[in-house]
This record gives sequence, C-alpha cells and structure tokens, in this order.
Amino acid sequence: MRFSSFLVLASLAASSFATTVADVKKGLDNLSASAKDLDAKITAFPATTGTFSQAVNVSPVTDADANNVLDQAKTLPALLQSILDQLVVRKGDFKRLNVLSVAQKDASGLGTAIRAVGAAFISATPPKELAVAKDLKQKFDKILNDFEPKFFP
Repeated sequence: MRFSSFLVLASLAASSFATTVADVKKGLDNLSASAKDLDAKITAFPATTGTFSQAVNVSPVTDADANNVLDQAKTLPALLQSILDQLVVRKGDFKRLNVLSVAQKDASGLGTAIRAVGAAFISATPPKELAVAKDLKQKFDKILNDFEPKFFP
C-alpha cells in the first residue's frame, strides 16, 4: 500500500493558495520530496520483519490489537472528508493552473487506496470488533461516493 497519493493531493490543495505558477511548482517540488520520503518509510515499515502491507495483513490479530488499530483509524474519515472537501473547493483553481488531470489521477489513486484499507480492516479484524471495521469502511465508501461526482468530469 502506498500513501504518496494522499500527500500529493494534500500538497496540491495547499499549493493552490500560491499566487504564481512558479510558487505552485516550488511548493509541489518541496511537498513531493516530503511525500517521497514518507512513502519510502511507509513502504519499508517494519524494516526488520516485512512490508507495511504484510503488517496490515498479519494474522492472527488479537482483539486488543484490533481495538488499538481501529481506535486510531476512527480519525481517518474526518481527515479524508476534509481533504476531499478542499479538493472540490479547489477544483477550479486546479483547472485554471492546468493541473486538474494530475489532481484527478491522484484522487482516483487515493480512492482506490482508501477502499483497500477499508477492505483490509474487515479482512484482518477479529469477529468481536468486526462491526467497528465495517462502520469505518462504510464511512470511507460514503465519503468517496459523495466526492467522486463532484470532482471527476
């Protein structure tokens, strides 16, 4: 699983406040470098025992582990909603700066990644906590389903 799309989208939203194309390019370069660094760290995690994907799909997952992960994940829908709302607000700016197709490509990748995370939560969660995982996945799906018609042609 790769999270660079998430950060690139955030960088595009942040960079749309810039006043010139040069400012946008400089902001994108800086944020892209940070995103690549974070992406490399996530891809390598945990370095001594496998990849991030393997860590997410580790089996068996204890009830306590599931509770800890799901408790942390409960903040993700609000964060996702905020990011996607800003992308919709900035859609005209992206179009004006001729970067809408890049933002749409990254948004599509983000949607795919978020849906995969929701599915991974369900597949890796013990039955006792499954209702919480299903609720998170439903929230992700609703947020993405509401966003997509507003951001894509």
